[in-house]
Amino acid sequence: MTPADLDILIQQGEGTTLEFKESLSSSFAREVVALANTIGGKIILGVRDGGSVTGIKDTNALRARVQDIARNCDPPVKVLVEPVDGVLAVHIRESDAKPVQCSDGFFWRQGAVTQKMNHLPAGEGYGQGAYPGPQGLRRRGRGRHPRRHALHRAQHPHRLPH
Repeated sequence: MTPADLDILIQQGEGTTLEFKESLSSSFAREVVALANTIGGKIILGVRDGGSVTGIKDTNALRARVQDIARNCDPPVKVLVEPVDGVLAVHIRESDAKPVQCSDGFFWRQGAVTQKMNHLPAGEGYGQGAYPGPQGLRRRGRGRHPRRHALHRAQHPHRLPH
């Protein structure tokens, strides 16, 4: 990514594939998971929500924290950290093993907003069909999803296990 590319992204503002973060906050894992569960995208560290650039120091410790957060997602999320003109661009790939979760749960992107995934569409499970996401995205692959029962228990704690 070039500085000119960064300027264009900042002018476009936050959206389904772009999130601005002034610093590495506690919500970073949720944003990583949301982008991985949707269509991928970028988190720009060192930019306020309104688009003003505050900058962020590119250190090995910061890069390691970003990678650790991505690795601790379930399943791990592939990210690329790239310094650009005083900020860090974190490129997040769309996951091939949706849904991805972090310690706070399952999230996806709807426009410029990160939403918690609270339920599956009626009659559909992750192994059989779509999950809530823009454009009716479908999980790749076939068969039962390994986290389906854990997801169900997390979303319906009041129900007894079968």
